[in-house]
Amino acid sequence: MRVHPQKKEEYVVFLLLYVYDILIANQYKDELEELKQILSSEFKMKDLGPMRHILKMNIQKDQMIGILRLSQQGYLQNEVERFKMH
Repeated sequence: MRVHPQKKEEYVVFLLLYVYDILIANQYKDELEELKQILSSEFKMKDLGPMRHILKMNIQKDQMIGILRLSQQGYLQNEVERFKMH
């Protein structure tokens, strides 16, 4: 948990790491940028922009209602076809 400097409220930063991939999420863009700068000063990294998929999961962000949707529909469709279960 961190405290936002201007808003003086606590918030959570999610940092998901899998081998060479990292996903960072929180609700404040300025804090996200600061964290990316800190990490890039210590590690070689490339910002690929908003995440659309990770670990065979599709990610959809709905800013209007403030939610993230995770789906494995594409992965499951591939597996159904691969094992001829359709």
